[in-house]
Amino acid sequence: MNRDEAGRLLNKTYPYPGDPGYYIGELAVSHQLHCLNRLHQDLFVEYYKDIYGPEEFEEDGNSGWGHISHCLEIVGQALTCASDVSVIP
Repeated sequence: MNRDEAGRLLNKTYPYPGDPGYYIGELAVSHQLHCLNRLHQDLFVEYYKDIYGPEEFEEDGNSGWGHISHCLEIVGQALTCASDVSVIP
């Protein structure tokens, strides 16, 4: 997004590294789906490490405990803030 669009956001954002004319922003649903997918991959490491490489699943890789904790928080926040209260028969 450009500077004018970034200025209309309720929360502060930052310039895109290497391209100061644009700012970081994404739809929350994209971030939430990324985190859900990442948690799925972390549950099935044996399958996904052959696709992404084992280093991806090491503590300092994208699947370290810090990223897993972050993703659990994002999914939990999404469920709390946009809960479906319909009855499941």
